[in-house]
Amino acid sequence: MRAFNTFLIISLFCFSCQSKPSEGEQLLAEAHEKQTQSIALIGELEQSLETTSIEARDSLIQVLHELEESLFEIPGYHLELPGHEGHDHGHSKIELSNQAIYDVQVDLLKQLNEIKKIVTHK
Repeated sequence: MRAFNTFLIISLFCFSCQSKPSEGEQLLAEAHEKQTQSIALIGELEQSLETTSIEARDSLIQVLHELEESLFEIPGYHLELPGHEGHDHGHSKIELSNQAIYDVQVDLLKQLNEIKKIVTHK
């Protein structure tokens, strides 16, 4: 009986030690999801701008290029840019809080959605 109680206590202790994602880790996961959406949207917008004849086309292409160059690796995640496989673009590590990293990704996605409105005239 004592062995069973010891086993039960150890089991409960081990289960309680299993870590749930912290709030910071959750923010980074959400930031990565936003970044993934942004990368996909950049690709869509680049394709749309190739075939559009809007007046601001060249300026928007430049803005997209600058936004793409401003992307940085989120801690714990690899930055994967289509067409950039196999070589390092020297994206430096950014020392921001998890909340700031998330906020940057939210802002980037908002900017890209504004560009999308311009490109699609919606």
